[in-house]
Amino acid sequence: MENQVIRLKDDYMILSNPRDRREVIVLDKKEEKIILKFNLGPQFEKVQLDFEAVLRHFVSLQSLSGSIEGKLAMKLLQTHPRLFDLAGFTSPALKEDYIQYEFGRSIRPESLYETYLGPEGKKTFILWGISETSLTLSRTLSSLGMSVSIVEPSLSEREDIQLQKLLTMHGSSSVEELYGERVQWVTPEDQEGVWIIDNRLLELNLIDADRALGQIASSIAVHYGCYTDEFTVGPLVLKEESYGYTEFRKIHGGTPALPTVPQSMIQSGLIQRILYFIHEDTLKHLAEDVQLPINGAFAFDNDSFNSKLIDIEGGW
Repeated sequence: MENQVIRLKDDYMILSNPRDRREVIVLDKKEEKIILKFNLGPQFEKVQLDFEAVLRHFVSLQSLSGSIEGKLAMKLLQTHPRLFDLAGFTSPALKEDYIQYEFGRSIRPESLYETYLGPEGKKTFILWGISETSLTLSRTLSSLGMSVSIVEPSLSEREDIQLQKLLTMHGSSSVEELYGERVQWVTPEDQEGVWIIDNRLLELNLIDADRALGQIASSIAVHYGCYTDEFTVGPLVLKEESYGYTEFRKIHGGTPALPTVPQSMIQSGLIQRILYFIHEDTLKHLAEDVQLPINGAFAFDNDSFNSKLIDIEGGW
């Protein structure tokens, strides 16, 4: 079992008896009944045990030994193995569980109210702009089984220092080699999906800005950029239902600059979280909780990484 992982089956729940914390009960959720009880010592009377957090997703047996809940689970595995799923480290079930964990830890829809829902169905995420941010997104989104396309760079973009810097830093001879075979290269015309676009393309005229903005006007789009003083994520544009890039630039006149790797990692992480909401058809907004840049953009100081929200609707 040393090369296996374990999780509690979805049909069962383990929890402390709310009336007596020294007693642990196992519930059969389908049958809606208690199927097992066992008592702990008096030293556990004031201990808050959270079996759900420890056992709902696959975990290695070695990791289980580091918690009280894990040690109890290992005893149950010996006496009641039917309560658990076992899988190897290369099991498809383990990857699927990782993906569920990824979304579950990033989205808390139960605390939100709905403001927008996109069309259901499989979504394609279209990355427009060759950058460390889009490279990271292409790899992580592809690893989660999402459909990813990348717009072929224009001649001006291929000659831009940002693309050349990226190739140099990664020791690649071409963007096609750098991004690998798991992504699809496309031209922007007639593409349908969720656009993730680097503002640098628009601000340095590396592409036809008016044409590009017209292309994505009827879609969902996420903008990001790097400037001499700060780097940004947003706005998240919901078709014609929210403020977009044009309104953003009216109040943000920053000069484009090359991003650093730490800046790009923050950008890609925030963008990926936004895309989770879109992918799961739970695009919801609660400003102080969800932190989605609808009608706004997140801005981070280049030196301190202190952040603020650029309020497009209110003009800062």
